[in-house]
Amino acid sequence: MVTNRCHPTIKFIKLFGERNLISHEYIAEGGKIATFAIQKKKKEDHMLKGILAIAGQPGLYKVISEGKNNVVIESLLTGKKSTAYADAKMSTLEDIAIYTLQEDIPLKKVFRKIYEKENGGLAISVKSSPEDLKKYFAEILPEYDKERVYGSDVKKVISWYNLLNEKGLLVFEEEKTEEQAADDQPNSEVVSE
Repeated sequence: MVTNRCHPTIKFIKLFGERNLISHEYIAEGGKIATFAIQKKKKEDHMLKGILAIAGQPGLYKVISEGKNNVVIESLLTGKKSTAYADAKMSTLEDIAIYTLQEDIPLKKVFRKIYEKENGGLAISVKSSPEDLKKYFAEILPEYDKERVYGSDVKKVISWYNLLNEKGLLVFEEEKTEEQAADDQPNSEVVSE
């Protein structure tokens, strides 16, 4: 007599998906025991995902769609849609970091510091003097490397922050407490074979 039973491992993979599964097999008395840990998907902060800075063009751009050799973008300043080709020097804001004396700080963290200093409001005007901009930036990030971060870089960061804040695109995920971090640990399930 043949029964239509599915192997426990296969049932488990069907239930939880192969990507989120960590498999561990142990040999125990009486047979093999397979344990599986389910990785909870981390709620990642994608605030800067799809936001581009393009060399030689003012402002920031939001990615609408991607093609083989180009990207359709929308200007956050004007709202106009256009095409950026593969030869354009594009940088996503997610990939940009600020040089400091210890380590590079991601732009997202710099934006958070400005946001907290200004209580969610706009930063200093980029039309301020270069000395005022550097002084303001030193209040936010005192350890920034003054030799490698130029005045033009400081001006860009502050103008980007103000633009994203005006458009309502600065949404920060709350800092996790120790209890919440413990809750994010993978669950373990035991399935015997």
